Amino acid sequence: NKEIEIICNEFNIVNQSNNRLINYSKFLSFITPNFSDESINPVADIIQNKQSHNSNNIGNAIKYLELAMKRGLDLLNIFAKYDVGNVGRINSNDFCAAMSDLGLSYFTLVDAIELANRYKALTANDYILYRRIISELIKNVDDINQSDNIDIVDTIRAAINLQSNGNPNRLIELFKYYDRQGSGKVFEDDIYTIFSEAVL
Repeated sequence: NKEIEIICNEFNIVNQSNNRLINYSKFLSFITPNFSDESINPVADIIQNKQSHNSNNIGNAIKYLELAMKRGLDLLNIFAKYDVGNVGRINSNDFCAAMSDLGLSYFTLVDAIELANRYKALTANDYILYRRIISELIKNVDDINQSDNIDIVDTIRAAINLQSNGNPNRLIELFKYYDRQGSGKVFEDDIYTIFSEAVL
């Protein structure tokens, strides 16, 4: 698909045999700044999970929501399921549940409050004005659609990071499996299989 083609074009190199290879080590370093061979280690996973709750994590979540909207997903309807009184606000637990419905099951109460604060959508009693957030997201998506400077690779990075909860261990394992020479590179033809098996 288009996203994988973009990745191939961004991280490809040509070897002496004229084969197109993908520098997956560079790619993994790009999508996961803390990536190293130790990232498969359970202790490293715990450290990385603790580091995931920061402003970059919220920024990635916003990009993920914007991407979902651009693909036609009705965010308002998903959050409204938890708005029993149809008043435009839900508590932070319900906000996290809605985010989980969107595929962000790791999203915490701290994340929800930080995201709401970013859009000035947190009430005094910690309810989240989800309609205000979605309204701002719609404005931002409209601005992006009118811009000529859309960073598609960065959007892909954000989506992969979120879908793998910042720990793309399955993706790492598959890259290493297909890296028959242990060189940090795989054949371009293998990329489609890798992403398919990783369910990304």
